[in-house]
Amino acid sequence: MRQWQLSGIAAAQTGQPFTATLSTDPSGTSTTAHPNRLRDGSLPAGQRGPSRWFDTAAFAAPPCVCFGNSGRNIVRAPGLANLDLGLSRDFVFAERRRLQFRGEAFNLFNHPNLGLPVMTIGNPQAGIIGSVVNPERQIQVAAKLYF
Repeated sequence: MRQWQLSGIAAAQTGQPFTATLSTDPSGTSTTAHPNRLRDGSLPAGQRGPSRWFDTAAFAAPPCVCFGNSGRNIVRAPGLANLDLGLSRDFVFAERRRLQFRGEAFNLFNHPNLGLPVMTIGNPQAGIIGSVVNPERQIQVAAKLYF
C-alpha cells in the first residue's frame, strides 16, 4: 500500500536594496544622478505600504551643478515570503500500471510579494509600488497514467 507524499518549497528573503535617483541631471554629465540625502529614507514598518514605501521627502536635488551625496543601495524594498505545496499518491493496478494523482498549490497563502518601488525622485510616482514579484495563488490537480 502506497502512502500520500507531501512536498513543498518555502522561500523567505529580506528586501532587495535599491538606490534613489533623480529624474534630472544637475551634474550635467549625462549619468544617473543621485539626490542629496537629507535624512534616513526608510519609513517605520507601520507606515510602509504599496502607496508609500519610502520617505521621498528625505531626498532632494542638489542646489548646485554637482553630484548628490546619497549613496547606493541605502533603502530596502519589501521582502519575500512564499510557500508552494504538493500532495501526490500512486495507485497501483498491476505490476507495471499505476495511476498517479497529484495536487499542487503555488503561493499557498496568497501573500502578495511586492516588487520594487519607483525610485526616481522628481517622478510623481516615486515611492509607489505598482507590481508584485509572484502571481496570486494557483492550484492545479492532475492525474497521470503509467503503463
